[in-house]
Amino acid sequence: MNKELQNKLFEKYPKIFGQKDLPMTQTAMCWGISCGDGWYNIIDNLCGHLQNVVDKPHEEIAMYQEWIDREKEKNAPRKEMNGGYMPSSEENIARYQEHIEDWKKKIIPQLEAVQVKEKYGGLRFYLSGYPIQPEIDAKVSAYINFAESLSYVTCEHCGSPGKQQGSHWVFTLCDDCVVKQEEDRLKRIQESRQLKLPFEEKNESKN
Repeated sequence: MNKELQNKLFEKYPKIFGQKDLPMTQTAMCWGISCGDGWYNIIDNLCGHLQNVVDKPHEEIAMYQEWIDREKEKNAPRKEMNGGYMPSSEENIARYQEHIEDWKKKIIPQLEAVQVKEKYGGLRFYLSGYPIQPEIDAKVSAYINFAESLSYVTCEHCGSPGKQQGSHWVFTLCDDCVVKQEEDRLKRIQESRQLKLPFEEKNESKN
């Protein structure tokens, strides 16, 4: 992936890519995001969902704590109404506290990418920190599996719909990028031959 797009992901998700500056003895993220530009949106959406898994419990706890603080200020008594009632501040606080305790059980360590690359024509996104919790693990794995499945039908170069190509070396490209890739390959061969021509002529003159 080109540096501009890679840096956009690093800046948008600094916690997920917290290992990018570590040495190769500790992480493979030191090599950066090793895939084509066409998978940028897939990785962007995946990181958004992964970070939300980490942030959601803290956001919910903060919200319920704010509601508790408001109820403490109101200190409203229970109010009977036609066929029902309005709960007191004390009752609301107890209910909000239960929600807080439930969300505390879902708090997990920050997820960090240890390697992001292309392999066998598909995206590979590896994280540290497993196992966490069965329910959380299942959700995280589902996000990653879905992103990787999308990569198999998305051109790695341009992001258009693509399909797996090749035999010995498998890659996922659209038809236009396959043509362009072949044109570039032939151009490189031609340039290589042109560079060798002077040496071939020189060798022939010696004979």
